[in-house]
Amino acid sequence: MRLAIPKDGTTGTPSIPDEPDTILGKRLVELIQRMFEEAYIPDVWRTAEVVPILKKDSHTDMNNYWTMRLIPSIMKLLCAILTNRIQTRFEERKFFASEQAGFRSRKECMSHVLTLIGVAQRRFISDQQPTYVCFVDFQKACDTFPHEAPFLKMGRSEVSGKCLAFFRALYADSWMRIRLGDSSRTPCIRIHRGLRQGDRASPLLFNIFINDLLNNCRQYGLEVPWIDCGDAR
Repeated sequence: MRLAIPKDGTTGTPSIPDEPDTILGKRLVELIQRMFEEAYIPDVWRTAEVVPILKKDSHTDMNNYWTMRLIPSIMKLLCAILTNRIQTRFEERKFFASEQAGFRSRKECMSHVLTLIGVAQRRFISDQQPTYVCFVDFQKACDTFPHEAPFLKMGRSEVSGKCLAFFRALYADSWMRIRLGDSSRTPCIRIHRGLRQGDRASPLLFNIFINDLLNNCRQYGLEVPWIDCGDAR
């Protein structure tokens, strides 16, 4: 629990006691256990508060805004605990494709970029062979994410029924409200698609969803020997 307590200062209310062995901490543990066991989420904790921050140019263009989502602290904590549990299990089972380096501990996309550059240079210098690269733009992917997609794959991957039930319950009835410039709030808006930004579980759910993207492409790839992080294709 101590490891999962957010340290980024962007949590919502109420705050979380730093020590779980206090009286309040023990009650918090009991509440979290009930929420997990019963897939029970209080209505007030299903709502995230969105704070829009202008990045550049016109304030009338919604694409010019970066949004910060404030999630209730207890929800953020429970999602972090479950995310750590699932992520650890998947890494031990080598569930994730070796080509996937994003949002993974001790992995980095830069090593893949350097490998790609090295392969392209070697093919051109040694054999005068061209290298074709496909760039998939995931812009707005988190905002248009289909809710049920990762849960179907989690079920096929033997994720605990309780973990799966909790996340399904969370996304089945998820809401947000927007904080305006004068500090007033809009009415709550139901979220029908998209990942919960600011939630520790969101990168994991995205990785699960795209994990089999290259399954049918590996036979056409070029293996790079001596790459310890897996085949680069």
